[in-house]
Formats: sequence, structure tokens, C-alpha cells
Amino acid sequence: MEPELRRRADAILSEILELPDAQHQAALASRCGEDAELHTAVERLLRLSREDGFLEHDSLRESPLWGRALKDLKRRDVLEPGTLIGPYRLLEELGHGGMAVVYRAEWAGGGYKRPVALKVIRRGARGADLKVRFAQERRILATIDHPNIVRLLNGGITADERLWFAMEYVPGRPITAYCESRRLDLDAVLGLFLSVAEAVAYAHRQRIIHRDLKPDNILVTHDGVVKLLDFGIAKFTLTGGAGAVTSDRLRLMTPEYASPEQVRGDPVGPASDVYQLGLLLYELLAGRQAHGFRSDRLEEIHRVVFEQLPPPPSAIRKLVGPDLPGRRLDAIVMRCMNKKPAERFSSAGELIMEIKTYRTGRSLDTGQWHQKV
Repeated sequence: MEPELRRRADAILSEILELPDAQHQAALASRCGEDAELHTAVERLLRLSREDGFLEHDSLRESPLWGRALKDLKRRDVLEPGTLIGPYRLLEELGHGGMAVVYRAEWAGGGYKRPVALKVIRRGARGADLKVRFAQERRILATIDHPNIVRLLNGGITADERLWFAMEYVPGRPITAYCESRRLDLDAVLGLFLSVAEAVAYAHRQRIIHRDLKPDNILVTHDGVVKLLDFGIAKFTLTGGAGAVTSDRLRLMTPEYASPEQVRGDPVGPASDVYQLGLLLYELLAGRQAHGFRSDRLEEIHRVVFEQLPPPPSAIRKLVGPDLPGRRLDAIVMRCMNKKPAERFSSAGELIMEIKTYRTGRSLDTGQWHQKV
């Protein structure tokens, strides 16, 4: 849809959605008049807005209705502190998205007060696809036993038929914020990154692709323990082999951390997680995201992800040491971020070996680690 047509269609749709459903068709005809192209565009958006899982549509993701829809869902879905979900009492909201809301909660029976993170599917998260995906996240967590991946504790269904599950509560900060706030030296940063990569490699051995590796989903506790969380868009691969792939009807992604194959809507495998690990390592080393978008339109996302290469991390933040660590790390990071999956490291395990070889093969001089170029 052309930008100007989309702008006009969004404006009309916003007006129509303020009206009762019974008046929508009359308002559509009145607002669009004889403009058949505009009528078709608004009608399509109106139809999408009524579909199950409409928040997952790429086309609506570009619309002002996206933000409005999330706000509406949140307003309708607020659960007050003290609300009981299964055996837990809600304490406060921790975060929310299109599918679910996460709360800090505690055991309601008394005595055991250790908090949990309770994820509850939204009332507005309509449709079988979202419920299946939510149930799959719970199933994925149930198969995982790794010290750097959040643990599943419990699960069930509410009286109004909303799925929920309780996870280990992680009082931590995103890995990027943790490293910056503590001004960690290069060796410490790479140590934390290795914990992330090893958790991802473990998930791959369980035939699980995370697909949403980003700082907000990788927390570090006050005592320096990495915890990988949010398997909300993770998928089991179709087979157990290294080339196993999976695909979705809907493209579920965080654009700033999405691999080219995710943006394109192609099937994804372990190489997609390797790409995202490269984006994470780039941000840890350079102090900024690899990709910057001028807008959130798909055309801009495609331009950046498919056509642009960011400067190497050492061009952004100086990495010093006796054996030119910036140059060597640049090569590792940029290989992870290759546009072609086959040109990346073959696995998270291979990436881990490269980082370990790098760490043991040099002595670190970290005195100017935080000096900006």
C-alpha cells in the first residue's frame, strides 16, 4: 500500500473504530465516497482488525492502530495486586506484550514467600494460534534444565479459561545495561556473552530455536548470573539435525534483532540465533545497536537488514590490547552477522569455541575499554 493511501486509510479506520459495529459499513461508504481504492484499503484493514491474532499482522504493525490496540488490550487486561491466579497472589506488573502480561507474584498459602514471574495470556489475545504458541512456550520451558535459562515452576488455567504459567523470578538487568553500569572489562563481558551462547547452544541441542535473542530477554542478576528468558516466539525444529528449520505463517520478530531470514519470512534454523548472538555481541562491544532504522516501516527495515552492513565494533568503541583485539573480534562478530546463513558460524557451539580460543590466546589490556573513538 502506498504511504499516502495508507495514511488516509489509517485515519478513516481510526474514526470508524470509534463507532458501534453496526455503523461500520455505513461509515465506510460515507468516508470513502467514490474512491474505490481507498474503500478497498480501509475495508481490508477493518477486516484484519477483527481477525484472531490481528496484532501479529505485519501490515497492522506499521499502523497507528498497533499502538492503540496494545493500549486497549492493556487497559482491558489489568489485574490488580492481590488477584489470585492458581495458588499465587499478584504483586505487580513486570511487563506486557500482544500475547500476555507478566506479573511478579507470590505463593498465596503463606509461609513460602519467594516471588515468581507469572505469565498470563491476555483476554484480548484471541484465536487458536496465540493459545497454541502460549502453550508451546510452556512446553518448551518444561523441557529445559539449564542454569542460565529461566525455570518453569507451575502452570494452569484460570476460571475464565486463560492459560498461565509461573517461572523463576529473575531480579536482574538487561545484559547490556549490566555491563555498562559496572564498567566491566573485556574479559568479563566476553564471559557473560559465553554464558548466553552456551544457553543457546543447549537449547539448540533440545531442538529449540529461540528467535528473539535481545538484551531485554537476557538478564544478569546482581551476583552476575545470566538468565535467558522469554521463549514466546521460540519453536521446536522439525528434525534434530543441524540444518533443521521451522517457519510460521506470521513473521514474529523484534526488527532491531531480527535475522534477514526472519524479516524475509523464510524458514529459520540455528543460524538465525547465531545471527542474533552476533547482534548482541556487537552491541556489547560497540556500545550501540548494530542496526538503526529511520522508521518502523517494513521498507526501511528491509533496506537496513538486507542492504546495509554496520561498521565493525572497533570503529565505534576502541578495543585496545597488544594483539589488536578489535580486529580479531570484528571478524568474529561480522561473520555471525553475515546476510547469508551458510556463511555464518555453523552453530552456537562453533561460535563458543572461537570466543574461548580468543580469550585464552591473548592477555587483555582493558584500561581504555570504555574510551569512545
